[in-house]
Amino acid sequence: MITLYTSGHEEHQILAEVWRLFFGRAVLCETGDGVLVHEQDASPAISIESALAGNRISTTVRASGAESRSLSEPCAYKDRRRVLKRQLYHALEQVTGIRFPWGSLTGVRPTQMADSILKTAGSPETAIHAMVQDWRVSPAKARLAMETNDAEQAILKRLPAAAYAVYVGIPFCPSRCLYCSFTSRDAGRDPSLLLRYADAVAEELAACYSGPDYGTPVAVYVGGGTPTTLADDAFDRLLGRLSGMVGGQPEVTVEAGRPETITNEKLRILQSHGISRICINPQTMNRETLPKLNRLHDTDDVIRVFHEARQHGMTDINMDLIAGLTDETPADFLFSVDALIRLNPEKITLHALARKAGSFLSDQDGKNSIYRPLPAWIDAFQTAQDRLRAAGYFPYYLYRQKYAHAGLENIGFARPGHETVYNVAMMSDRVHVLGFGAGASTKFIVNTRANRLHNPKDVRLYLEQAGQLGQSKVSAASKFL
Repeated sequence: MITLYTSGHEEHQILAEVWRLFFGRAVLCETGDGVLVHEQDASPAISIESALAGNRISTTVRASGAESRSLSEPCAYKDRRRVLKRQLYHALEQVTGIRFPWGSLTGVRPTQMADSILKTAGSPETAIHAMVQDWRVSPAKARLAMETNDAEQAILKRLPAAAYAVYVGIPFCPSRCLYCSFTSRDAGRDPSLLLRYADAVAEELAACYSGPDYGTPVAVYVGGGTPTTLADDAFDRLLGRLSGMVGGQPEVTVEAGRPETITNEKLRILQSHGISRICINPQTMNRETLPKLNRLHDTDDVIRVFHEARQHGMTDINMDLIAGLTDETPADFLFSVDALIRLNPEKITLHALARKAGSFLSDQDGKNSIYRPLPAWIDAFQTAQDRLRAAGYFPYYLYRQKYAHAGLENIGFARPGHETVYNVAMMSDRVHVLGFGAGASTKFIVNTRANRLHNPKDVRLYLEQAGQLGQSKVSAASKFL
């Protein structure tokens, strides 16, 4: 049994994030001794104490018949959570012998930590050393974080001081993928609902833009779901209204996503609105895998649609792949990477499969599943990135998700000059985002703090409130901008 105790603080939820890495389940104890307990057959029993006394944080490991081991360091109050997590990770790494590629970093944005460490360290090499030694990040991931942070900062520095971006969410798909937890709806069940939804989004946009002059956004992202599931007339009308509202010439990206929804007419509509940036997301180029994921396209569809998109002026295409899909091996994943490199899109994004609560995959795995580092997959993911670099791509944005396959990351690679500004802006705390559609989030940044508004996820509730939601953004903008 391994038991965690705390003294002088109650940051239990923060410590539970680290506990989940090693043991999967992290249920806080309401009664009895210990905050978190992991039952195991091995002996001896081990206790870990996480203590805060004044400005000093200590973590001590005790096992019967062995000398106790302790970490102790002074800590500013604002840094206490990071240090508590880091020390617990050190302790659990020693106890279990398990080391994750991203070490004690459990947050969504590793580059944010990399940038913070860099500002203190003074040089990239010193910062990388600190990430490896203090935060237990692997050398390869520490270098990746620094490299990607450089690219992100270069993009952010080019943006105006009052920059904002726009997100439009279309939560409909042809089918629900095995790994998906989004509250997307089957587009085939009620076609009339899609038409009403597109009009509701236009209503929300109109209500929002009837107020203050926001200026031209730096980027617009039409995502989902799969926006190209909309009927042609609704798709055309929505893009036209969106363009009329935001004005100017922002970067506009449409997540076409599912190849079976990308028709020549959809491509013609995109071209007619001056849109040349889309996403085509095969997720894998192994045809045997696709039916297992409940995907409705074939690998031949991916290749055909890619070339048709080129013929319709799509000069900036992103393609997604996922590592760790059902029954796939590292070799299968690298086969997909090589296939996309041959197609030569402007961007390729690599995702580590995340077991998200509410997905079919998570239901199959069970609530107590543990997702450990897998050396073969870590090596394959690194090989994929090396091949992308050799093909002329570079990493420009990075984020992580809980319960990710092998403890890996999601990383976007682009050819120089083809980075998607929206991706970087959305992940930063420097750019306002206006979100439209069911489940969309709006954030206004004040001194790097995000003040958020959330649209309801339920589509029918959203239809009833679309105009009011647009007005709420006007009120928030007058307060925060």
